[in-house]
Amino acid sequence: ASARSHPSHWEIAIRLQLGTIAKNAWLLGRDINPLISYSDGRTFRICIQLKKRVEEASETKLGLIARCDHCGSQFAQSLIKLKQWESCLCDIDKGFLSINGPLWLGPIQSKKWLHSIEEIPDHLEIPIQRETRKLIKKLKEDEGLPVFSWSTHEIARRLSLKAPPSNADLIKALNANGHFSCANAIMPGQLRTNAPMETLLSVFRKSASKKL
Repeated sequence: ASARSHPSHWEIAIRLQLGTIAKNAWLLGRDINPLISYSDGRTFRICIQLKKRVEEASETKLGLIARCDHCGSQFAQSLIKLKQWESCLCDIDKGFLSINGPLWLGPIQSKKWLHSIEEIPDHLEIPIQRETRKLIKKLKEDEGLPVFSWSTHEIARRLSLKAPPSNADLIKALNANGHFSCANAIMPGQLRTNAPMETLLSVFRKSASKKL
């Protein structure tokens, strides 16, 4: 396994662990379903459902995540369908891809399971603390797909901005452009989106100019 420097290092660490567990489960003819995954930077918490049999196309969820150290572009591909990496925004031979993996490319939260946890007090006399409710709500809003997470502060530095636009403004603008986006539930100050790097940079510039 390769663990390289990445702005979303907490999530990368979780996906590396899930990938290792998935490989061992497959050797036993079993499969996994991640129910909850989070970290405070010191402790990683992962809860997994072990399934009786390997589901179809499950092996496509094990792969690699690559990131250009120069321009920040990110790519991912399954190990079972490896091919040439896409070109980043750098000039030829200028960028260098740091690759993490093999790791889990599938969802890292189960919205259905988290919802069932929220309903426990309705059936049993087991209270859920306020901070735990906040954590569950945050995790429900980010199941971990797509796998690309972006540090808003890093992108702001690339554009020479004093501070990044708010996550809420960026998410609204990206969704208006037809892309999925949400706040990363594991990494503070990061957002998850399927928008390409060019679109992400453009949205940052426009959102920042509106604040001036």
